[in-house]
This record gives sequence, C-alpha cells and structure tokens, in this order.
Amino acid sequence: MKKALKTFIFLVVGFLLTAFASHAQSGENTEYTVSYDGEYYRLTEYSEGVGIDIARSSDISDIFDALFEIGDNVSVYLCDITTERDITFYSGSYRISGKLTMLGNSDIVIDGADVAIDGCEVNFFEGCAMIKRGELSIYNGGISATFGSAVSLDYSAYSEFSIYGGFVRTSSRDAAINVRMGSANIMGGEVKNDLGFAIFNSSTLLLSGAPHISGCDYGIYSCTPITLEKDQIAYCGSVSVKYGAVFKDGSINCVFYSAFENALKGIFLYDETGKRCEVRHFASHGAVNEKNFGAVYLPYTVKFYDGDTLFKSIEVLSGERIVSVSANQRVGYDFIGWGRTGVVDTLFDFAMGISCDMELFAVYSLRLPSFLISSFSFVYDGNGHSFGLDKIEHELSEQ
Repeated sequence: MKKALKTFIFLVVGFLLTAFASHAQSGENTEYTVSYDGEYYRLTEYSEGVGIDIARSSDISDIFDALFEIGDNVSVYLCDITTERDITFYSGSYRISGKLTMLGNSDIVIDGADVAIDGCEVNFFEGCAMIKRGELSIYNGGISATFGSAVSLDYSAYSEFSIYGGFVRTSSRDAAINVRMGSANIMGGEVKNDLGFAIFNSSTLLLSGAPHISGCDYGIYSCTPITLEKDQIAYCGSVSVKYGAVFKDGSINCVFYSAFENALKGIFLYDETGKRCEVRHFASHGAVNEKNFGAVYLPYTVKFYDGDTLFKSIEVLSGERIVSVSANQRVGYDFIGWGRTGVVDTLFDFAMGISCDMELFAVYSLRLPSFLISSFSFVYDGNGHSFGLDKIEHELSEQ
C-alpha cells in the first residue's frame, strides 16, 4: 500500500512539473489575449489555433498579475480593452498589440519591465505611460493623450523610452513626451502636440534618423544638450528647438552632440527669449571639454586697422587676452603700438581681457631727421651772427 502511494505521489509531482515547464515554455511560442465580455476580463492562451482561458476576473489587475506569472517574451493582444484602473508592468518583457483605452487619470506604469508597443493603440484621458524603471518602446501603433503628457519619465535615471515608428500625440500645454529623468531615443515615427511642445527635455535626449517632431510653436524645449545620433545613425530630420538659456556675447555654448556636421542642417535653434541662433559644428575647442559638438558661438571680434585698411581680425571669448600683432612698416615712422583711436595717448593694454567688440588702429611716431652742422658764429651786444647748416636728411624728404 505504501509503495503504491509513493508511486502515485511521484507520478503526480512529475505531471505537475512537466505541465509547469510546458506552460512556461509556451509563453515564448504562444500568444495571449485579454478580452472583456461585459462582466469579466479574461486572459486566454492561444496555441496552434486553440484558446484556453487561464484567468478570469472582474478586476483587470488580476488579469495582468496572471500575465506576469507566465514568463518572459510574452506577446499579448488587447481586445479593445477599456479600464479605469492603473496597469503596472513589474518585470519581464512584453509585446503589446490591439487597443487599450485608459479612462480617468489611470496610468500604465513601467516599473522594471521592458514593454514594446507593436500594433497597439493606447488612448489616455488624463493619465499617461509612466516609466519609472525599465523601457517602453514603440514600433507600430502608438500612444495618445487627451490631457497632459502621453509619455513621462520623471522617476529615476533607470528609465528609457524609444520610438522607432508609430506615434505619440497629445493636445496639451504639457509636452507629449516629458523627459525629466532617464533617457528618450527618438528614431522614427511621429511625436506631435497641437498646443505645446512635442518634447520637453531636462535629462538625456537622443535623435536619429528622420522622425517627425512638431509642436505648437517649437518641436522641442530642452535645458540640456541634445545628442543627434544613435548607434552611428545621424539625425537627418527637421525640427525647431527652444533652448532654456540666453546666450551671451563673448561665449561658446554647447547645445548638441554629434560627430556628423550635417546633422545640424535641419536644426532651427532659438534661445529662451525666442531669438533665432546660429549653430556651428566644432571637432573641438579649447574652452569646451567636449569633442564633436554643435554650439552657439558668439565671440567678440577685435579688428586691427592700419589707417583705413583692415589689417587683421581676431575672434576671442570674454575675458581672454590677445597678443599684439606686428603692423606694416611706414617710411619715416616708427610703429609704437595699437590704440583705440590711432593716437599715442590711447595705446591698448594687451594685459587686459577682452570684454566687447573692439577696433584697434596702428599708432606711429615720426622718426627724427638727421642733419649736419659745419659752423656757426654769433656775437652779443647787437653784433651780427651766422649759422651754417650743411646737410639735413630724412626718409620722407626722398619721397
């Protein structure tokens, strides 16, 4: 009897382990659907055309809890699901398709998982896709929001958002994509906001390829430099960027990173006041501890004149010193320095740092002539006198 009981227990345990292993493996090779029949949400597993309900509940949170137990690399089709409850992805990787409507202020929260939207339309009312930790990617389909941001990264540095295709859309004063922590990679698709910025960035933003980015007045508002390449693919789109700074004369300000100079061609940059700013590409610059970057370069200009002729022009940043240059030689004159007005009493002190645009003029002094006196005589008390000058020489007398 005991032997038979042991044999029975062994067979039951073996069956359960086999079933569990088969079910865990099925997560990689099967598809799952989430549906709602008006009373219950259902999680159904489809394998070889056969569907089996593996979870049923009136609370959609229970359905997703069951989904998270399946394993990794799970494909899920959402059958036009509508909910007012938050949906949180804690771990694993998921590929989502279908349609999902989030009512009220309900959010989708990515908190440790990798979620890919591939053929799914997610519509928010007042909520958003909130990435705390992990990654959310869009390949096809997309996310739209009626009020507020559609995608938000504001929790930790371990959050990442990527869009390869599809869309992110909103009509809000808040940006469609709000990047305050973590990083966002915009590599394709459309990011659009009819009432505000398409993207707000105060952390890490990378653009590559040719995504369509459009906002009400500006496509992007950024407080930090933007990288214009990803995986050696340069940005080749067109976008207006408002940068959260006012660029001062005499300064160099790094606003983009890229080894590709052509990536700057489609960038229309404006400062905090809305003033259009030209961007120049640098391989390096002594005043910036970066290589391969785009900057707003507003140096002071020091112009050296010899009379009315421009002799030399130098660009210099605020506070930097310049070195005096040699002027042309003039017959009969000695060069003595550079002055603000071309006269001796305004000679410029080259030990001073430059603080404005400046014009300097070559200052010369007339060289003394040479002369020869052979004899002279004179008497006092009203008597006559004489003075003999044999020769006087000067370079100017020959001209």
